[in-house]
Amino acid sequence: MTTVPGAPEHTHLAGRTASAGTWTAVGIAGQRGLSLLSTIVLARLLLPGAYGLFGMAMVFMAAANSLRDLGTGSALIQRKEFSPDLASTIFWVNGLFGLCGAAILSALAPLAARLYRDPAVIPVLVVLSVSFFLGNLSAVHQAVLMRGLAFRQIALIQLGASLVSTVLAICLAFGGAGVWSLVISLVLESAIMTALFWMITPWRPTRHFDYAELRGVTSYSINLVGSRALTYVISNLDKALIGRYLGAVALGYYSLAHGLMMYPVYNIAWTVNRVVFPAFSQIQDDDERFRRAYLRILAATAALGFPLMLGMLVTADVLVLACFGAAWLPMVPVLMILAPAGLVQSASTTTTIVFTAKGRTSLLFRLVLAEAGLSVLGYVVGLRWGVIGVATGCAVVHVLWGFPRFVYASRLIGLPVAEVFRAMWAPLRDAAVMCAAVLVARVALASIGVAAPWLRLGVMTIAGVAVYTLLVLWTRPSFVREVLQLMPLGHLAWVRRLAAPSRG
Repeated sequence: MTTVPGAPEHTHLAGRTASAGTWTAVGIAGQRGLSLLSTIVLARLLLPGAYGLFGMAMVFMAAANSLRDLGTGSALIQRKEFSPDLASTIFWVNGLFGLCGAAILSALAPLAARLYRDPAVIPVLVVLSVSFFLGNLSAVHQAVLMRGLAFRQIALIQLGASLVSTVLAICLAFGGAGVWSLVISLVLESAIMTALFWMITPWRPTRHFDYAELRGVTSYSINLVGSRALTYVISNLDKALIGRYLGAVALGYYSLAHGLMMYPVYNIAWTVNRVVFPAFSQIQDDDERFRRAYLRILAATAALGFPLMLGMLVTADVLVLACFGAAWLPMVPVLMILAPAGLVQSASTTTTIVFTAKGRTSLLFRLVLAEAGLSVLGYVVGLRWGVIGVATGCAVVHVLWGFPRFVYASRLIGLPVAEVFRAMWAPLRDAAVMCAAVLVARVALASIGVAAPWLRLGVMTIAGVAVYTLLVLWTRPSFVREVLQLMPLGHLAWVRRLAAPSRG
Protein backbone atom coordinates (compact mmCIF):
# COMPACT_ATOMS: atom_id res chain seq x y z
CA MET A 1 0.00 0.00 0.00
CA THR A 2 1.13 3.54 -0.69
CA THR A 3 -0.30 7.01 -0.90
CA VAL A 4 -1.10 8.45 -4.25
CA PRO A 5 0.90 11.52 -5.32
CA GLY A 6 -0.97 14.66 -4.43
CA ALA A 7 -3.08 13.05 -1.69
CA PRO A 8 -4.31 15.80 0.64
CA GLU A 9 -2.55 16.32 3.95
CA HIS A 10 -4.95 16.80 6.84
CA THR A 11 -3.39 20.13 7.84
CA HIS A 12 -4.29 21.68 4.51
CA LEU A 13 -7.50 19.75 3.88
CA ALA A 14 -9.96 22.61 4.41
CA GLY A 15 -8.12 25.04 2.16
CA ARG A 16 -7.55 22.50 -0.59
CA THR A 17 -11.17 21.40 -0.45
CA ALA A 18 -12.33 25.02 -0.76
CA SER A 19 -10.03 25.51 -3.75
CA ALA A 20 -11.39 22.28 -5.25
CA GLY A 21 -14.93 23.59 -4.79
CA THR A 22 -14.07 26.85 -6.51
CA TRP A 23 -12.57 25.09 -9.52
CA THR A 24 -15.49 22.69 -9.70
CA ALA A 25 -17.88 25.65 -9.72
CA VAL A 26 -15.82 27.29 -12.48
CA GLY A 27 -15.91 24.08 -14.49
CA ILE A 28 -19.65 23.64 -14.09
CA ALA A 29 -20.35 27.29 -14.93
CA GLY A 30 -18.17 27.05 -18.02
CA GLN A 31 -19.80 23.83 -19.19
CA ARG A 32 -23.28 25.26 -18.58
CA GLY A 33 -22.35 28.35 -20.58
CA LEU A 34 -20.98 26.30 -23.47
CA SER A 35 -24.06 24.09 -23.39
CA LEU A 36 -26.31 27.15 -23.55
CA LEU A 37 -24.30 28.62 -26.42
CA SER A 38 -24.40 25.32 -28.28
CA THR A 39 -28.15 24.98 -27.77
CA ILE A 40 -28.86 28.51 -29.00
CA VAL A 41 -26.72 28.16 -32.13
CA LEU A 42 -27.64 24.56 -32.98
CA ALA A 43 -31.35 25.23 -32.50
CA ARG A 44 -31.10 27.56 -35.48
CA LEU A 45 -29.14 25.08 -37.59
CA LEU A 46 -30.83 21.76 -36.83
CA LEU A 47 -34.39 20.61 -37.35
CA PRO A 48 -36.40 19.56 -34.26
CA GLY A 49 -36.34 16.00 -35.57
CA ALA A 50 -32.56 15.87 -35.10
CA TYR A 51 -32.89 16.80 -31.44
CA GLY A 52 -35.71 14.31 -31.04
CA LEU A 53 -33.67 11.48 -32.53
CA PHE A 54 -30.71 12.36 -30.33
CA GLY A 55 -32.98 12.50 -27.27
CA MET A 56 -34.37 9.03 -28.01
CA ALA A 57 -30.87 7.54 -27.94
CA MET A 58 -29.84 9.52 -24.88
CA VAL A 59 -32.59 7.89 -22.81
CA PHE A 60 -30.67 4.61 -23.13
CA MET A 61 -27.32 6.34 -22.67
CA ALA A 62 -28.48 8.03 -19.46
CA ALA A 63 -29.55 4.67 -18.04
CA ALA A 64 -26.15 3.18 -18.91
CA ASN A 65 -24.26 6.16 -17.48
CA SER A 66 -25.97 5.66 -14.11
CA LEU A 67 -23.99 2.38 -13.93
CA ARG A 68 -20.71 3.78 -15.26
CA ASP A 69 -17.57 2.44 -13.49
CA LEU A 70 -19.80 0.28 -11.23
CA GLY A 71 -18.98 2.52 -8.26
CA THR A 72 -15.34 1.40 -8.31
CA GLY A 73 -14.00 4.94 -8.69
CA SER A 74 -15.65 5.98 -5.43
CA ALA A 75 -14.36 2.82 -3.76
CA LEU A 76 -10.83 3.75 -4.80
CA ILE A 77 -11.23 7.27 -3.39
CA GLN A 78 -12.79 6.02 -0.15
CA ARG A 79 -9.85 3.71 0.65
CA LYS A 80 -7.61 5.06 3.44
CA GLU A 81 -4.49 4.09 1.49
CA PHE A 82 -3.97 4.17 -2.26
CA SER A 83 -3.27 0.71 -3.68
CA PRO A 84 -1.72 0.59 -7.17
CA ASP A 85 -2.70 -3.08 -7.43
CA LEU A 86 -6.35 -2.25 -6.70
CA ALA A 87 -6.26 0.66 -9.15
CA SER A 88 -4.93 -1.57 -11.94
CA THR A 89 -7.49 -4.26 -11.15
CA ILE A 90 -10.32 -1.72 -11.23
CA PHE A 91 -9.02 -0.31 -14.52
CA TRP A 92 -9.25 -3.68 -16.26
CA VAL A 93 -12.69 -4.36 -14.76
CA ASN A 94 -13.92 -0.96 -15.95
CA GLY A 95 -12.48 -1.49 -19.41
CA LEU A 96 -14.23 -4.84 -19.75
CA PHE A 97 -17.49 -3.42 -18.38
CA GLY A 98 -17.27 -0.46 -20.78
CA LEU A 99 -16.76 -2.79 -23.72
CA CYS A 100 -19.66 -5.04 -22.66
CA GLY A 101 -21.86 -2.02 -21.97
CA ALA A 102 -21.20 -0.59 -25.42
CA ALA A 103 -22.01 -3.98 -26.97
CA ILE A 104 -25.27 -4.23 -25.00
CA LEU A 105 -26.29 -0.70 -26.00
CA SER A 106 -25.64 -1.57 -29.64
CA ALA A 107 -27.67 -4.76 -29.28
CA LEU A 108 -30.54 -2.76 -27.76
CA ALA A 109 -30.59 -0.33 -30.70
CA PRO A 110 -33.19 -2.36 -32.71
CA LEU A 111 -35.38 -2.51 -29.57
CA ALA A 112 -35.11 1.26 -29.27
CA ALA A 113 -36.14 1.59 -32.91
CA ARG A 114 -39.25 -0.52 -32.32
CA LEU A 115 -40.05 1.39 -29.14
CA TYR A 116 -39.86 4.78 -30.89
CA ARG A 117 -41.02 3.44 -34.27
CA ASP A 118 -38.03 5.10 -35.90
CA PRO A 119 -35.22 2.95 -37.39
CA ALA A 120 -32.98 6.01 -37.66
CA VAL A 121 -32.23 5.70 -33.93
CA ILE A 122 -30.24 2.47 -34.50
CA PRO A 123 -27.00 3.93 -35.93
CA VAL A 124 -27.24 6.90 -33.54
CA LEU A 125 -27.31 4.69 -30.45
CA VAL A 126 -24.61 2.38 -31.82
CA VAL A 127 -22.19 5.26 -32.34
CA LEU A 128 -23.07 6.91 -29.02
CA SER A 129 -22.28 3.65 -27.21
CA VAL A 130 -18.60 4.26 -28.03
CA SER A 131 -18.61 7.19 -25.58
CA PHE A 132 -19.63 4.81 -22.77
CA PHE A 133 -16.58 2.63 -23.45
CA LEU A 134 -14.24 5.63 -23.69
CA GLY A 135 -15.52 7.12 -20.45
CA ASN A 136 -14.81 3.91 -18.54
CA LEU A 137 -11.19 3.90 -19.75
CA SER A 138 -10.45 7.07 -17.76
CA ALA A 139 -12.60 6.42 -14.67
CA VAL A 140 -9.63 5.34 -12.53
CA HIS A 141 -7.47 8.25 -13.71
CA GLN A 142 -10.21 10.70 -12.75
CA ALA A 143 -10.61 8.97 -9.37
CA VAL A 144 -6.87 9.34 -8.73
CA LEU A 145 -7.08 13.07 -9.45
CA MET A 146 -10.15 13.43 -7.25
CA ARG A 147 -8.44 11.55 -4.43
CA GLY A 148 -5.68 14.15 -4.56
CA LEU A 149 -8.26 16.99 -4.74
CA ALA A 150 -6.84 17.95 -8.15
CA PHE A 151 -10.13 19.50 -9.24
CA ARG A 152 -8.36 22.32 -11.07
CA GLN A 153 -6.98 19.83 -13.58
CA ILE A 154 -10.33 18.04 -13.81
CA ALA A 155 -12.19 21.31 -14.45
CA LEU A 156 -9.72 22.42 -17.14
CA ILE A 157 -9.89 19.04 -18.87
CA GLN A 158 -13.69 19.03 -18.90
CA LEU A 159 -13.87 22.65 -20.05
CA GLY A 160 -11.34 22.06 -22.83
CA ALA A 161 -13.14 18.96 -24.07
CA SER A 162 -16.51 20.76 -23.95
CA LEU A 163 -15.14 23.73 -25.88
CA VAL A 164 -13.71 21.56 -28.67
CA SER A 165 -16.88 19.45 -28.92
CA THR A 166 -19.07 22.56 -29.00
CA VAL A 167 -17.06 24.10 -31.84
CA LEU A 168 -17.11 20.80 -33.73
CA ALA A 169 -20.89 20.40 -33.29
CA ILE A 170 -21.52 23.90 -34.67
CA CYS A 171 -19.15 23.34 -37.62
CA LEU A 172 -20.77 20.00 -38.46
CA ALA A 173 -24.24 21.52 -38.19
CA PHE A 174 -23.20 24.30 -40.59
CA GLY A 175 -22.02 21.56 -42.95
CA GLY A 176 -25.42 19.88 -42.89
CA ALA A 177 -24.51 16.89 -40.71
CA GLY A 178 -27.86 17.01 -38.90
CA VAL A 179 -28.14 14.73 -35.89
CA TRP A 180 -24.59 13.51 -36.44
CA SER A 181 -23.27 16.91 -35.39
CA LEU A 182 -24.60 16.11 -31.90
CA VAL A 183 -23.52 12.46 -31.92
CA ILE A 184 -19.96 12.90 -33.20
CA SER A 185 -19.27 15.88 -30.93
CA LEU A 186 -20.34 13.88 -27.86
CA VAL A 187 -18.12 10.92 -28.77
CA LEU A 188 -15.21 13.27 -29.47
CA GLU A 189 -15.73 14.97 -26.11
CA SER A 190 -15.41 11.59 -24.36
CA ALA A 191 -12.30 10.75 -26.40
CA ILE A 192 -10.61 14.07 -25.60
CA MET A 193 -11.36 13.81 -21.87
CA THR A 194 -10.03 10.25 -21.75
CA ALA A 195 -6.83 11.24 -23.57
CA LEU A 196 -6.25 14.28 -21.32
CA PHE A 197 -6.91 12.35 -18.11
CA TRP A 198 -4.29 9.81 -19.22
CA MET A 199 -1.82 12.61 -20.01
CA ILE A 200 -2.33 14.53 -16.76
CA THR A 201 -2.52 11.65 -14.26
CA PRO A 202 0.88 10.24 -13.18
CA TRP A 203 -0.59 6.79 -12.44
CA ARG A 204 -0.50 4.11 -15.14
CA PRO A 205 -2.21 0.69 -15.07
CA THR A 206 -0.12 -2.45 -14.97
CA ARG A 207 -1.01 -5.96 -16.08
CA HIS A 208 -1.59 -6.92 -12.46
CA PHE A 209 -5.04 -8.24 -11.51
CA ASP A 210 -5.71 -8.92 -7.83
CA TYR A 211 -8.92 -10.84 -7.10
CA ALA A 212 -8.48 -10.39 -3.34
CA GLU A 213 -8.29 -6.59 -3.67
CA LEU A 214 -11.31 -6.61 -5.96
CA ARG A 215 -13.36 -8.66 -3.50
CA GLY A 216 -12.49 -6.11 -0.83
CA VAL A 217 -14.42 -3.36 -2.66
CA THR A 218 -17.13 -5.46 -4.31
CA SER A 219 -19.75 -4.95 -1.62
CA TYR A 220 -19.07 -1.20 -1.46
CA SER A 221 -19.24 -0.80 -5.24
CA ILE A 222 -22.29 -2.98 -5.87
CA ASN A 223 -24.35 -1.21 -3.22
CA LEU A 224 -23.24 2.20 -4.49
CA VAL A 225 -24.07 1.47 -8.12
CA GLY A 226 -27.37 -0.05 -6.98
CA SER A 227 -28.19 3.19 -5.18
CA ARG A 228 -27.35 5.18 -8.31
CA ALA A 229 -29.52 2.96 -10.49
CA LEU A 230 -32.46 3.25 -8.08
CA THR A 231 -32.00 7.03 -7.95
CA TYR A 232 -32.19 7.08 -11.74
CA VAL A 233 -35.44 5.09 -11.58
CA ILE A 234 -36.90 7.44 -8.97
CA SER A 235 -35.97 10.46 -11.08
CA ASN A 236 -37.48 9.12 -14.30
CA LEU A 237 -40.36 6.78 -13.43
CA ASP A 238 -42.73 9.68 -12.68
CA LYS A 239 -42.03 11.14 -16.12
CA ALA A 240 -42.52 7.77 -17.80
CA LEU A 241 -45.90 7.29 -16.08
CA ILE A 242 -47.07 10.80 -16.96
CA GLY A 243 -45.99 10.39 -20.57
CA ARG A 244 -47.71 7.01 -20.82
CA TYR A 245 -51.02 7.85 -19.11
CA LEU A 246 -51.39 11.65 -19.18
CA GLY A 247 -49.80 12.57 -22.51
CA ALA A 248 -46.99 14.68 -23.88
CA VAL A 249 -48.45 18.06 -22.86
CA ALA A 250 -48.75 17.10 -19.19
CA LEU A 251 -45.25 15.61 -19.34
CA GLY A 252 -43.88 18.86 -20.75
CA TYR A 253 -45.24 20.88 -17.84
CA TYR A 254 -44.09 18.36 -15.26
CA SER A 255 -40.62 17.81 -16.75
CA LEU A 256 -39.77 21.50 -16.80
CA ALA A 257 -41.08 22.04 -13.26
CA HIS A 258 -39.22 18.96 -12.02
CA GLY A 259 -36.03 20.17 -13.66
CA LEU A 260 -36.31 23.50 -11.84
CA MET A 261 -37.02 21.69 -8.58
CA MET A 262 -33.89 19.57 -9.00
CA TYR A 263 -31.69 22.57 -9.83
CA PRO A 264 -30.22 22.99 -6.31
CA VAL A 265 -29.79 19.21 -6.03
CA TYR A 266 -27.90 18.91 -9.32
CA ASN A 267 -25.92 22.13 -9.14
CA ILE A 268 -25.32 22.58 -5.41
CA ALA A 269 -25.72 19.43 -3.32
CA TRP A 270 -24.28 16.91 -5.79
CA THR A 271 -21.44 19.27 -6.67
CA VAL A 272 -20.59 19.69 -2.99
CA ASN A 273 -20.73 15.92 -2.48
CA ARG A 274 -18.37 15.33 -5.38
CA VAL A 275 -15.85 17.86 -4.09
CA VAL A 276 -15.81 16.98 -0.39
CA PHE A 277 -16.06 13.19 -0.70
CA PRO A 278 -12.28 12.69 -1.13
CA ALA A 279 -11.58 14.97 1.85
CA PHE A 280 -14.18 13.25 4.05
CA SER A 281 -12.71 9.87 3.11
CA GLN A 282 -9.37 11.07 4.49
CA ILE A 283 -10.94 11.77 7.91
CA GLN A 284 -13.38 8.84 7.99
CA ASP A 285 -11.98 7.52 11.29
CA ASP A 286 -11.98 10.89 13.06
CA ASP A 287 -15.67 11.21 14.03
CA GLU A 288 -15.21 14.48 15.90
CA ARG A 289 -13.63 16.15 12.90
CA PHE A 290 -16.14 14.47 10.59
CA ARG A 291 -19.07 15.85 12.62
CA ARG A 292 -17.75 19.41 12.56
CA ALA A 293 -16.99 19.26 8.83
CA TYR A 294 -20.36 17.74 7.97
CA LEU A 295 -22.31 20.38 9.88
CA ARG A 296 -20.39 23.10 8.02
CA ILE A 297 -21.13 21.48 4.68
CA LEU A 298 -24.80 21.04 5.56
CA ALA A 299 -25.11 24.67 6.68
CA ALA A 300 -23.41 25.95 3.52
CA THR A 301 -25.58 23.79 1.25
CA ALA A 302 -28.74 24.91 3.03
CA ALA A 303 -27.60 28.55 2.83
CA LEU A 304 -27.56 28.24 -0.97
CA GLY A 305 -30.43 25.84 -1.60
CA PHE A 306 -33.10 27.06 0.84
CA PRO A 307 -33.47 30.65 -0.43
CA LEU A 308 -33.36 29.44 -4.02
CA MET A 309 -36.28 27.02 -3.55
CA LEU A 310 -38.40 29.24 -1.28
CA GLY A 311 -37.83 32.13 -3.66
CA MET A 312 -38.98 29.93 -6.53
CA LEU A 313 -42.09 29.05 -4.50
CA VAL A 314 -43.22 32.67 -3.95
CA THR A 315 -42.33 33.88 -7.44
CA ALA A 316 -43.50 30.83 -9.41
CA ASP A 317 -46.07 32.52 -11.63
CA VAL A 318 -43.89 35.55 -12.39
CA LEU A 319 -40.88 33.32 -12.98
CA VAL A 320 -42.76 31.18 -15.48
CA LEU A 321 -44.23 34.19 -17.31
CA ALA A 322 -40.88 35.98 -17.53
CA CYS A 323 -38.74 32.99 -18.52
CA PHE A 324 -41.05 30.67 -20.45
CA GLY A 325 -44.14 32.65 -21.47
CA ALA A 326 -47.88 32.41 -20.85
CA ALA A 327 -48.14 29.04 -22.60
CA TRP A 328 -46.33 27.49 -19.63
CA LEU A 329 -48.57 28.91 -16.89
CA PRO A 330 -50.23 25.50 -16.20
CA MET A 331 -46.91 24.36 -14.73
CA VAL A 332 -47.07 26.96 -11.94
CA PRO A 333 -49.00 24.82 -9.40
CA VAL A 334 -46.72 21.88 -10.20
CA LEU A 335 -43.65 24.00 -9.51
CA MET A 336 -45.12 25.29 -6.25
CA ILE A 337 -45.83 21.74 -5.07
CA LEU A 338 -42.36 20.47 -5.98
CA ALA A 339 -40.40 23.41 -4.51
CA PRO A 340 -40.51 22.12 -0.88
CA ALA A 341 -39.24 18.76 -2.11
CA GLY A 342 -36.29 20.49 -3.78
CA LEU A 343 -35.56 22.33 -0.54
CA VAL A 344 -35.47 19.12 1.51
CA GLN A 345 -33.53 17.17 -1.11
CA SER A 346 -30.86 19.85 -1.40
CA ALA A 347 -30.10 19.24 2.29
CA SER A 348 -30.74 15.49 2.63
CA THR A 349 -28.57 14.66 -0.38
CA THR A 350 -25.55 15.70 1.70
CA THR A 351 -26.04 12.55 3.81
CA THR A 352 -24.65 10.58 0.88
CA ILE A 353 -21.21 11.90 1.89
CA VAL A 354 -21.55 10.22 5.27
CA PHE A 355 -22.63 6.83 3.91
CA THR A 356 -20.00 6.71 1.15
CA ALA A 357 -17.04 8.15 3.10
CA LYS A 358 -17.80 5.80 6.01
CA GLY A 359 -18.02 2.83 3.67
CA ARG A 360 -21.67 2.14 4.51
CA THR A 361 -23.08 1.99 1.00
CA SER A 362 -25.14 -1.06 1.99
CA LEU A 363 -27.15 1.13 4.36
CA LEU A 364 -27.45 3.79 1.66
CA PHE A 365 -28.77 1.18 -0.78
CA ARG A 366 -31.45 0.02 1.67
CA LEU A 367 -32.57 3.59 2.29
CA VAL A 368 -32.77 4.38 -1.43
CA LEU A 369 -34.57 1.08 -2.05
CA ALA A 370 -37.23 2.01 0.53
CA GLU A 371 -37.48 5.49 -1.00
CA ALA A 372 -37.93 3.95 -4.45
CA GLY A 373 -40.79 1.76 -3.20
CA LEU A 374 -42.55 4.71 -1.60
CA SER A 375 -41.98 6.82 -4.71
CA VAL A 376 -43.60 4.21 -6.96
CA LEU A 377 -46.58 4.10 -4.59
CA GLY A 378 -46.81 7.90 -4.53
CA TYR A 379 -46.62 8.20 -8.32
CA VAL A 380 -49.19 5.48 -9.00
CA VAL A 381 -51.67 6.80 -6.44
CA GLY A 382 -51.13 10.36 -7.64
CA LEU A 383 -51.99 9.47 -11.24
CA ARG A 384 -55.67 9.47 -10.25
CA TRP A 385 -55.45 13.26 -9.86
CA GLY A 386 -53.36 13.91 -12.94
CA VAL A 387 -50.05 15.73 -13.04
CA ILE A 388 -50.89 17.60 -9.80
CA GLY A 389 -51.37 14.25 -8.06
CA VAL A 390 -48.04 12.87 -9.28
CA ALA A 391 -46.26 16.07 -8.22
CA THR A 392 -47.87 15.84 -4.78
CA GLY A 393 -46.85 12.21 -4.42
CA CYS A 394 -43.29 13.09 -5.41
CA ALA A 395 -43.13 16.00 -2.97
CA VAL A 396 -44.60 14.08 -0.02
CA VAL A 397 -42.21 11.15 -0.39
CA HIS A 398 -39.09 13.30 -0.76
CA VAL A 399 -40.00 15.59 2.13
CA LEU A 400 -40.86 12.76 4.52
CA TRP A 401 -37.94 10.55 3.54
CA GLY A 402 -35.41 13.27 4.35
CA PHE A 403 -35.82 12.57 8.07
CA PRO A 404 -34.73 8.88 8.04
CA ARG A 405 -31.70 9.77 5.93
CA PHE A 406 -30.59 12.35 8.50
CA VAL A 407 -31.25 9.95 11.39
CA TYR A 408 -29.19 7.08 9.99
CA ALA A 409 -26.37 9.32 8.76
CA SER A 410 -26.16 11.04 12.15
CA ARG A 411 -25.88 7.72 13.97
CA LEU A 412 -22.87 6.73 11.87
CA ILE A 413 -20.84 9.68 13.15
CA GLY A 414 -22.35 10.02 16.63
CA LEU A 415 -24.10 13.28 15.82
CA PRO A 416 -27.33 14.20 17.63
CA VAL A 417 -30.12 14.70 15.13
CA ALA A 418 -31.02 17.94 16.90
CA GLU A 419 -27.63 19.32 15.81
CA VAL A 420 -28.46 18.52 12.19
CA PHE A 421 -31.71 20.47 12.27
CA ARG A 422 -30.06 23.28 14.22
CA ALA A 423 -27.54 23.66 11.38
CA MET A 424 -30.45 24.09 8.93
CA TRP A 425 -32.57 26.36 11.10
CA ALA A 426 -30.70 29.63 10.48
CA PRO A 427 -30.73 29.30 6.65
CA LEU A 428 -34.43 28.35 6.77
CA ARG A 429 -35.27 31.29 9.01
CA ASP A 430 -33.36 33.79 6.86
CA ALA A 431 -34.88 32.36 3.68
CA ALA A 432 -38.38 32.73 5.18
CA VAL A 433 -37.71 36.38 6.04
CA MET A 434 -36.39 36.86 2.51
CA CYS A 435 -39.66 35.47 1.13
CA ALA A 436 -41.62 37.95 3.22
CA ALA A 437 -39.54 40.76 1.71
CA VAL A 438 -40.16 39.40 -1.80
CA LEU A 439 -43.91 39.33 -1.16
CA VAL A 440 -43.79 42.93 0.08
CA ALA A 441 -41.95 43.93 -3.09
CA ARG A 442 -44.54 42.06 -5.12
CA VAL A 443 -47.42 43.95 -3.49
CA ALA A 444 -45.59 47.25 -3.95
CA LEU A 445 -45.04 46.59 -7.65
CA ALA A 446 -48.69 45.68 -8.12
CA SER A 447 -49.80 48.87 -6.34
CA ILE A 448 -47.86 51.08 -8.75
CA GLY A 449 -49.06 49.13 -11.80
CA VAL A 450 -45.84 47.39 -12.86
CA ALA A 451 -47.00 44.57 -15.14
CA ALA A 452 -43.95 43.47 -17.15
CA PRO A 453 -43.07 39.98 -15.83
CA TRP A 454 -39.32 40.35 -16.41
CA LEU A 455 -39.26 43.68 -14.53
CA ARG A 456 -41.29 42.27 -11.65
CA LEU A 457 -39.06 39.21 -11.44
CA GLY A 458 -35.91 41.34 -11.55
CA VAL A 459 -37.05 43.68 -8.77
CA MET A 460 -38.27 40.82 -6.56
CA THR A 461 -35.02 38.93 -7.11
CA ILE A 462 -32.89 41.93 -6.22
CA ALA A 463 -34.98 42.57 -3.11
CA GLY A 464 -34.73 38.94 -2.04
CA VAL A 465 -30.98 38.68 -2.61
CA ALA A 466 -30.33 41.96 -0.81
CA VAL A 467 -32.45 41.08 2.23
CA TYR A 468 -31.04 37.55 2.48
CA THR A 469 -27.44 38.75 2.17
CA LEU A 470 -27.93 41.40 4.86
CA LEU A 471 -29.59 38.88 7.16
CA VAL A 472 -26.70 36.44 6.79
CA LEU A 473 -24.12 39.18 7.42
CA TRP A 474 -26.05 40.39 10.46
CA THR A 475 -27.15 37.15 12.10
CA ARG A 476 -24.31 34.81 11.09
CA PRO A 477 -21.06 36.80 10.83
CA SER A 478 -18.99 33.81 11.99
CA PHE A 479 -20.39 31.73 9.13
CA VAL A 480 -19.49 34.46 6.62
CA ARG A 481 -15.96 34.77 8.07
CA GLU A 482 -15.45 31.02 7.84
CA VAL A 483 -16.57 30.91 4.20
CA LEU A 484 -14.41 33.88 3.21
CA GLN A 485 -11.34 32.54 4.96
CA LEU A 486 -11.67 29.21 3.17
CA MET A 487 -11.98 30.84 -0.25
CA PRO A 488 -8.90 30.83 -2.48
CA LEU A 489 -9.12 34.65 -2.40
CA GLY A 490 -8.53 34.55 1.36
CA HIS A 491 -5.00 35.96 0.95
CA LEU A 492 -6.33 39.27 -0.42
CA ALA A 493 -6.40 42.24 1.94
CA TRP A 494 -10.08 43.10 1.42
CA VAL A 495 -11.08 39.53 2.22
CA ARG A 496 -9.00 39.53 5.40
CA ARG A 497 -10.60 42.81 6.51
CA LEU A 498 -14.11 41.56 5.76
CA ALA A 499 -13.45 38.27 7.52
CA ALA A 500 -11.93 39.88 10.60
CA PRO A 501 -14.06 39.78 13.79
CA SER A 502 -15.94 42.99 14.49
CA ARG A 503 -14.58 45.20 17.26
CA GLY A 504 -17.94 46.78 17.87
